[in-house]
Amino acid sequence: INATISYGFNSTIIFGIGTYYLSSTSVISNATGLTIMRQGIDQKLLVGTSIICIFYAQYCNGLKINSLSIDFDPLPFTAGYIVNVTDNYLDVEIQPPHRTDINRQVQGLIRYDRKEMRPAFGSKTYHFYQVQPTNINTSLVSTSILRIPLTSRTELTIGDAIVTIYYIFIPSILVTDSTDLIIQSINIHSYWRIALVTNRVKRVIISDYYVILYDGRWLSANSDCIHFIRTSEYISLSNSKCQRQSDDGLNVLTPYIIVAKAINTTTVINQAFN
Repeated sequence: INATISYGFNSTIIFGIGTYYLSSTSVISNATGLTIMRQGIDQKLLVGTSIICIFYAQYCNGLKINSLSIDFDPLPFTAGYIVNVTDNYLDVEIQPPHRTDINRQVQGLIRYDRKEMRPAFGSKTYHFYQVQPTNINTSLVSTSILRIPLTSRTELTIGDAIVTIYYIFIPSILVTDSTDLIIQSINIHSYWRIALVTNRVKRVIISDYYVILYDGRWLSANSDCIHFIRTSEYISLSNSKCQRQSDDGLNVLTPYIIVAKAINTTTVINQAFN
């Protein structure tokens, strides 16, 4: 990537067909007119093998990330049914394709609705977050049962289906201090926190962007699908889907308009916000 940036304006990096395993973040700085793409959105994956951003871009103009699929192995979560409850831990019978991941820090638990294949909602909604002691990690009780350490007792009970979240602080794609960003034809199958974050970016186009369930998993993501932070001038978001993530689909953390009047359920009058 650095060699391509130094080559000059309007360059393209193409990942060939296959699976690429990444153990560190691909940092993109001061690129102009750079396109990063693969030979088709469904042509295998970029797979993170540790807790990383796949792409961290800063001070770029005209960056385009196109036709990529992103996943992580090991996954940032596991899932199953509670078979034992105490004040200090839960024992969970892990359900395939999830794994009995040992020596992991647990930061969140989410009650799950297996019928709807989504985090439980309505009166069943329950998210539990904790700052776990660094010297107490997940451990194996038997071949399929994982022990989840707790800092305090939860409202979860035997028989509850849950998703266990390991870490929630690293986005999959982070773009800062840039202009004219294009995200197109992207599949994100799992990630450690927010799938896509833009911060202090002007003019963003996102199309055919999908965060959805994959390969029988109970969750697509540990947290939000998209975060826009101080992202200005315009955002175009089309033909995209955020499905079964553990938190918001879209967070816009900068005000753009004030709703002056609601006409009906589909029409509002907006007041410009400067």
